[in-house]
Amino acid sequence: MASTPHTLTDHVWSPACASTQGPTCVPWLAERAEALVGIVKQHDGVLDAQPCACSQLLRARGQAVIANKAPLEKAPALIAEVLATYPTDAEMAEAGCAVLWLLSLLGCIGEQQLEEVVVLLLQSIRACQDRALLVNNACRGLASLVKVSELAALHVVMPEEGSSGLTLIQETYQLHQDDPEVAESICMLLAHLASSKEILSELVSSGIQPLVEEIHGRFTSSLELVSYAQSVLQKLEEASRPSSEGGQ
Repeated sequence: MASTPHTLTDHVWSPACASTQGPTCVPWLAERAEALVGIVKQHDGVLDAQPCACSQLLRARGQAVIANKAPLEKAPALIAEVLATYPTDAEMAEAGCAVLWLLSLLGCIGEQQLEEVVVLLLQSIRACQDRALLVNNACRGLASLVKVSELAALHVVMPEEGSSGLTLIQETYQLHQDDPEVAESICMLLAHLASSKEILSELVSSGIQPLVEEIHGRFTSSLELVSYAQSVLQKLEEASRPSSEGGQ
C-alpha cells in the first residue's frame, strides 16, 4: 500500500496528464498543485508518500508564474504537520525544507505562519546539520522570508532550544566550510538579516564577523557570494562605528 501515494503523485504530474496543456499554462499547474497538497494531507501516515509529494510540488518552480496561489497556500501548514510528525526523518526534512523554500519564493507563507516555518527550518538544520542540501535549502528559505519580513528575522535571531539561529549558523558553517553553495546560502541569509537595523545589533553582538571574513577570503571566485559577504561586512562595520566614536 505504501506505493500507492507514490503512483498517485507520479500520475498527477505525468506528461500524459498534462499533455494537452503546455508547461506555461497556469490552470493545470494550479490544479496539480492542489491535488498534490491533497495527497500530502490524505496520506500523512504513509512515510514514503511525503518526500515524493514534496518533490513533485517542487516541479512547479520555474514552470510558470502561478496566478492562483490558493492551493499552495494550504501547503505550509501541511508540510509543517508532516515535519512535526517525523522530526527525525532526514529525507523528510530535506524534502520539506525544499518545499518551504519554494513556497517562500512564491509568497505562499502568510504572516501568521512565519514563526512556525522559521522554527521548523531552524530545527531541521539543527537535526540534520551534516546534510548539505538540507542546510542549503533551509538557509535559502530563511533568507527568502527574512528578505520580506522583519518578524521572520526576529524569529531567526531569537534563542530557540538553548541557542539562537545565529549560533546555529556558525556551528553549521564549520561542518560545511569547504562547500561554496552552503557558504553562499549562509551569506545570503546574513545579508538579508543585516538589512534590518533592529537585527544588525544582534549580528554585531553575536561575533559573527570573523565567520563572514573567513567566507569572504575563502571563496573569492564566487562573485555573488563575495557580494553578499561584502554587504554584511560593510553593515557590521557601519554599525560598530557610532559606538566607537561615542567613546572618544
